[in-house]
Amino acid sequence: GKAPAPGPCANDSQAPLAAPDFSEFIEKERRNLEKLSSPGSSFPVSTIRSMLAKNMHDELGILRNEQDLRRGIDDISFLLSAAEKIRFDRSVLTYFNYSITGILNLAKATLTCADFRKESRGAHQRSDYPQEAKEWEYATIISYDGGNFRTRLDREHEYES
Repeated sequence: GKAPAPGPCANDSQAPLAAPDFSEFIEKERRNLEKLSSPGSSFPVSTIRSMLAKNMHDELGILRNEQDLRRGIDDISFLLSAAEKIRFDRSVLTYFNYSITGILNLAKATLTCADFRKESRGAHQRSDYPQEAKEWEYATIISYDGGNFRTRLDREHEYES
């Protein structure tokens, strides 16, 4: 038969689990919000979002090549550096001000994965690698740690089984 797994709060000693301490995270995010609201930056969120949209349209189209993808990655890296100097943009939702760095990192991850894959597959065509290649028939997995991306193929079928 099937037995239910212990609940998420179960432990051997049955002593109550300590509540996690989020004070350091909360303080860091409070400082980030203060920085966002400080005046004087020439990089409003709306401008960065517009530049991001243009970049993704121009460099990550259905037909792509290494040169365009690498230019897109470089452009996103520039926008990430600009996002560090951002000012609070009252013309957009607060969420847009707060989430721009995450959105830019996601865009950079997408471009990095597209550049990593040296083939054409499905609707995404590489003009510099026009054929499908058997060695690339795996899911692409990307990880992010401290500003660095690591890309690999899921040959062990960890992600897709």
